[in-house]
Amino acid sequence: MNYLSKCALLAIFVSPISIANSLLDELAMCAKNTDSLQRLVCYDKLANDTKSKPPKQPQVSLKDSILERVDSTVQVAPKVQPDKVLAVSERPNTPAFVEPRPAGVIANSVKQQQASFGKEDVKRPEGIIKQLKAKVIKIQKAPYGELIITFENAQVWRQTDSIRFRLSADEMVIIERGALGSFFIGKENSNQRIRAKRVK
Repeated sequence: MNYLSKCALLAIFVSPISIANSLLDELAMCAKNTDSLQRLVCYDKLANDTKSKPPKQPQVSLKDSILERVDSTVQVAPKVQPDKVLAVSERPNTPAFVEPRPAGVIANSVKQQQASFGKEDVKRPEGIIKQLKAKVIKIQKAPYGELIITFENAQVWRQTDSIRFRLSADEMVIIERGALGSFFIGKENSNQRIRAKRVK
């Protein structure tokens, strides 16, 4: 950057500061007047002077020359050509088709879901089972009267609410999935059900 450009930049940034400083000096001079009428006249004169004399703007030609210099130093990056999109057959290590899953794999998936029913995370995959029928083989009571139910599939569930619920061994119940990871145990021909969680 040459001397002329530096002077132009200095003029652009310093001129508003110098105008503000001179205005502050004149305000300070007016404030020193002890007579209120003279002080008011001084403020009015200063206000009229600033209206009639707007601050000097730097010459446009200097500003334009600086911008031209800045533009000439900036380098534009070359346009990047988009990569060629490969067809499926051209992509490395990509099978041309997906083999269908055998029926045994789907059955195992359902069995795995049944085995892990009640122990999944809150984020569940799509297509997960909504309810499970199970046969009661053992019923115990917790210290506060909640039921602890053991099912034929070796799952153990514990009641989490205080609702009275009649249940006996060898009965079939339905464990249903509720909202926000909750579960309910109820009988097929009854509207009554209890809230429960799986403990084993």
